[in-house]
Amino acid sequence: MEKIEDSILEAKKAFEKIARHPVYPLMHSFAHIDHGMVDRVYTDLRSKFGASNNRLCVVLESSGGDIHAAYLLAQTLRKYATQEFTITIPRWAKSAATVIACGADRIEMSPVAELGPVDPQISDSSRKERFSPLHIKKTLDMIAEQFNAGRKELADGLLNRLQFPLTLGSFQQSLDIGREYLTRLISSRMLAKASDGNKKSEQIARKLVESYADHGFCIDFQEARQLGLNVRALSGKPLEAAWRLHELELERGELEHALHHLRMEDMLRKLPGGTDILEAHPNKTRGRS
Repeated sequence: MEKIEDSILEAKKAFEKIARHPVYPLMHSFAHIDHGMVDRVYTDLRSKFGASNNRLCVVLESSGGDIHAAYLLAQTLRKYATQEFTITIPRWAKSAATVIACGADRIEMSPVAELGPVDPQISDSSRKERFSPLHIKKTLDMIAEQFNAGRKELADGLLNRLQFPLTLGSFQQSLDIGREYLTRLISSRMLAKASDGNKKSEQIARKLVESYADHGFCIDFQEARQLGLNVRALSGKPLEAAWRLHELELERGELEHALHHLRMEDMLRKLPGGTDILEAHPNKTRGRS
């Protein structure tokens, strides 16, 4: 593990020579953005930069997480990039990670980088699934169509199947929260100098929250530029440096995964009958399918 950490540090230093200002890898491909991450990042930034910093390039890679924590992370990172704040995305910054990216002055994307829609995902523990408030809106529209067409029994049947009827309003409000966070971030840095920055920021925020059919929709460089975000295509040495960090982060994630299963196996061997379980299910205990 120490060897891979040294390699990541070397790759970061190489990127800093190209960027000519500090580079901060925020690459948690195998973990959700949460308030614990805010604490860890803040502690790390304070140790590296003190109270503030002028310029910062954050290499971002995450599948997403909590939107409130993402907004706070974006605001925190800005304090350490008072003059220039760049987000570099080698591969993906989806969902809540897109919120962080929208807090930058500029987003740099590799040819395979992708952002993602920011419609909040809601968990239904009873059915073990996740869904978007946008799905609720489509369902209500469908019910209204059936009712207006005179098919009241069908409309009633659909309405009775809705989950959490008393909290539909709070689900819808979560969309408002996403739009508000994005509008505040984009208008105050990325489009702060634009004559119609507030209007454009609101339009971008609405599109990111409401305009995509699926939460996993790929927003690549061209799509991000059409949205109105300030994006730049990575190429040459900056691309090579960012992609090297991506590859090393994947390698670290795989190593951490393997070490976790080794620790689990060791704990299982110490339990009565644990060895028999390992021999009976070798693939499952080692995390292989």
